[in-house]
Amino acid sequence: MGLTIFIRTIIFYFIILTLFRIMGKREVGQLSAFDLVVSIMIAEISVLTIEDETIPIYAGIIPLVSLMGLEVMFTKWGLKNKLIQKLTQGSPSVLIEDGKIKEQELKKVRFDLNELMVQLRQQNAHNISEVEYAILEPDGQLSVIIKNAQRPVTKQDLNINAPYDGLPVPLIMDGEVEYGHLKKENLTEKWLISELKERGFSSPQEILYASLDSQRNLYVSPKEKYASKEKTPSQ
Repeated sequence: MGLTIFIRTIIFYFIILTLFRIMGKREVGQLSAFDLVVSIMIAEISVLTIEDETIPIYAGIIPLVSLMGLEVMFTKWGLKNKLIQKLTQGSPSVLIEDGKIKEQELKKVRFDLNELMVQLRQQNAHNISEVEYAILEPDGQLSVIIKNAQRPVTKQDLNINAPYDGLPVPLIMDGEVEYGHLKKENLTEKWLISELKERGFSSPQEILYASLDSQRNLYVSPKEKYASKEKTPSQ
């Protein structure tokens, strides 16, 4: 009996190692809820199959491979479909904006003030009024962006007026134009395409990511196969 369990353990060790390699490298702290559910199910199925000698090994391998296929399939679909990506990976939530706590957003994600304070302190943000944005990422990590005037060495210390330094606004995500963001910034698709043409690109489909910062500077990162087309825009 002991030898059988030992052999099964070795077999499933290599099977699970292979499955996680196929599903991609992620740290435990970076797992989304969907990834975590799949990982827990893989662990439970493996333990049951290892301990119960009446269960054939193939009966444990089949659901493991099925879960792996499901994970890979949804991950690939999520790259092309934002709805699927949102359902499986979640979406970020802005908890603090311009030094003000967004109470309704805290309630929505069930994040209490004590937990918020702890995570802010862990990132050396001791004063909420100094926080430009605090964003709860889909993996549960809190991203904190300090106001421009409060960053060391601060412009405030040098008595220099600090310009507003908000989050860049995504205009293109994986070849798709973010029309809502364009409208919010009072820009048009015609303007965007004109800017892309100045940089040597013919359409948004050639762009992996493009964003507009608070100083109205356009950042463009093309897809690898179109990178050679890029040229410096005229001033």
